[in-house]
Amino acid sequence: MTATQWKSGREKVGMTQLVAARSLNVSQPYLSQLETGLRVASAELERKAAKLYELPAALPLSESLNVRGGAPDELQRKLAALGYPGFEHVRSKAVSNPAEVVLNAVVEPDLDTRLTEALPWVLSTYTDLNWEWLRDRAKLNNVQNRLGYLVHLGANSARFPGAPRCSSCPFSLGKGT
Repeated sequence: MTATQWKSGREKVGMTQLVAARSLNVSQPYLSQLETGLRVASAELERKAAKLYELPAALPLSESLNVRGGAPDELQRKLAALGYPGFEHVRSKAVSNPAEVVLNAVVEPDLDTRLTEALPWVLSTYTDLNWEWLRDRAKLNNVQNRLGYLVHLGANSARFPGAPRCSSCPFSLGKGT
């Protein structure tokens, strides 16, 4: 999240810095530093803030219509930064939008299995990502079937004990998509 997103998100929900800091379990001076750009938050704190501030996807998305896939190591670092348990051994501060990470992965023609296994987790964990942007970019890159399959896997994996809960996936591949 940018400093502007920290401040505007807090103001949008009508919270003072003190109230928001307590809700995020951080100090008010630390929150002030995040809002002025003096500090950078962890991915986990950004997720908490996005949820508290009712932001759909706190990170910016690419305006480009077509995307390039990512190098396997780059995708692994981005998945680790999103909190994927399978890559907790990877140290990364690369902050990326989950929708963009998924799209960069699905456009890869031959994605490594260990990276593919992480994608349903991303979709079932970040249920508030920008689904319209992801759907539209998947269509433009002709990978909508791959994305639909991952959404199906993500929704099913959310039903197993210990998996993140998702009452229903907000993404639909119904008629006209």
